[in-house]
Amino acid sequence: MTKWAVMLFYTIGVAAVTYISFRLALFGIFEATHFPNGLFLFGLTLLLFGTLAIGAGMRKYIFSVSSNKRERVKWQTVAIVCTVAATWVTIWFLV
Repeated sequence: MTKWAVMLFYTIGVAAVTYISFRLALFGIFEATHFPNGLFLFGLTLLLFGTLAIGAGMRKYIFSVSSNKRERVKWQTVAIVCTVAATWVTIWFLV
């Protein structure tokens, strides 16, 4: 049960970081007098480093709790599906 709770928080974290960074980047593009501005650059930086940090944390978690390769592959597949779903839903809300 704790693995699924971690996966739920992971999915929420990916969705939140993706939403905030895309929102900042889009706000920086459309609401500025000059381009690129601070909001746009901060949004892109948050998208890059935030998702890398969350992904590295999830990878470390999967390797620390999985005892064999089959279970590790299963949880990696679940993480990929959750990441794609969270990103798709986030972009769907923005458009």
